Amino acid sequence: MLSASREIAASLPHGYHASTPLDTLLLLHVAEDDARYLEIGELDVPGATSPRVVARWVAALEKEGLIDRRDRFLALSEKGHRLVIATMEAVYAAQRALD
Repeated sequence: MLSASREIAASLPHGYHASTPLDTLLLLHVAEDDARYLEIGELDVPGATSPRVVARWVAALEKEGLIDRRDRFLALSEKGHRLVIATMEAVYAAQRALD
């Protein structure tokens, strides 16, 4: 999903791809799968218009309880992890239904 988002962001004019919240959650999921935690400056969100936009989305995702801050590092909360897994399963199910 994250790779597809990067390709979509690369093909559209700058600022026209706006899946910053989902891509942020996916980036944190991939990082945790690699046993890493990211700082906000390390979030390479596809199509993000500026670091300020990413910071605002991080604050909103944190307020929603989807990510946690651990000192200066970000991680998915349990709620965020469940949401990412459910989202990926829904996308995979939709793809299977099309096959």
